[in-house]
Amino acid sequence: MKKIYSNVKNREAVTVYYIGIFLLDFALSLTAAIYVIFLIKNGLNLLQANLVNAVFMVSIFLLEVPTGAFADSIGRKNSVLISTLFLMLGLAFYPIFRNFYAFLLAEIFIAASSAFASGAFDAWMVDTSKQQGFAGKVDFVFSQASVVSKSALLLGGLSGAYLANLYLGLPFYLGAFVALLAFAFLLIFMAEDERVKSFSLVSSLRKIKTIAKDSIQYSASHKVISWLLVGGILGTLISQPMNMFWAPRFNEMVGDRIWLTGWFWAFISLFMILGSYSVKIFLKRGKDYAFLMILASLGIFLPIILSAQSKILFVAFPMFLIYELTRGVQGPVELAYINKYAESEKRATILSFKSMARSLGAAGGLVIFGWIAKNTSIEVSWTIAGVLSLALIPVYLMARKKEGLYN
Repeated sequence: MKKIYSNVKNREAVTVYYIGIFLLDFALSLTAAIYVIFLIKNGLNLLQANLVNAVFMVSIFLLEVPTGAFADSIGRKNSVLISTLFLMLGLAFYPIFRNFYAFLLAEIFIAASSAFASGAFDAWMVDTSKQQGFAGKVDFVFSQASVVSKSALLLGGLSGAYLANLYLGLPFYLGAFVALLAFAFLLIFMAEDERVKSFSLVSSLRKIKTIAKDSIQYSASHKVISWLLVGGILGTLISQPMNMFWAPRFNEMVGDRIWLTGWFWAFISLFMILGSYSVKIFLKRGKDYAFLMILASLGIFLPIILSAQSKILFVAFPMFLIYELTRGVQGPVELAYINKYAESEKRATILSFKSMARSLGAAGGLVIFGWIAKNTSIEVSWTIAGVLSLALIPVYLMARKKEGLYN
């Protein structure tokens, strides 16, 4: 603790980065387990709850590139501070106003927070730590930051559920307060950066167009990447009913004991981590990326259908955890798969396009499955998603088939 205090006092970039990551992720994760329950208990139906989240996805799509350019204009520290204020406002809006249109505005604030922070905090740490003579490896810092982030997310989700059991708006108020603390901490202890360029909204919007155009042209000519992008968009679309509806479904099954959603969240987080860890084991045993993506697709199909159809918690939830295990596999494998075939000079463009396309895929999935759940049930939306996951198998079989063109 004494060393941490000394590092913070001296504005040592890596330590400030770790603490900032923890505070910001903890602030947001306080609402993670009870977010959809909060929306429903404040009068929203399942479609409206999904529309609120769809606004977040579309806002991320629209703001990602312009805010990145804006960070170069005003400096990365200022960009992170603005991000923190947007997070505080977004979280505070929820319990104060409690209506559909206020929730939409809150999600725009939170999306702006995510977009302003995206890359800026990481880039600040890398450049500032080098200026301070940091002798360690940046890869190790990012790895440690991932552990810090996951710990904050797990602790925040678990704590928020207990607080919500006392008063449903409490996690949002506390999250806003923690975001304010993060703002004060970063304002005082983040070292100033000098990376400033001119900012142009028009040029930023042109950059979105350029990314989309270049990526579409490149992907159309590169058969492996084109199929991987299709799989990523479809997989993101399919996952939305499970992402949004697990909390209200399992909370109903346990008799509206909201504190238990924190434990559901904790197990979900742990199984995703376990899935990501298992990737190393599979790869060491010679399994290729296409095999793992196909295996993950099968891990969605049957477990989700069984979870949807079961009325017994001790069947439905373990089946859902298997699905989360496969999600933990999908993320790192998909990223590694694309990076394997993306040419170096096109890699940043393709990854940016992948992120933008997945945001739109998520927005589409939220609208489609929100409508299905509203007009049928959560269980039906899960069952349809499970069946649709089979469509991922031929997509990744085609990707594997086209690998021969580039090996």
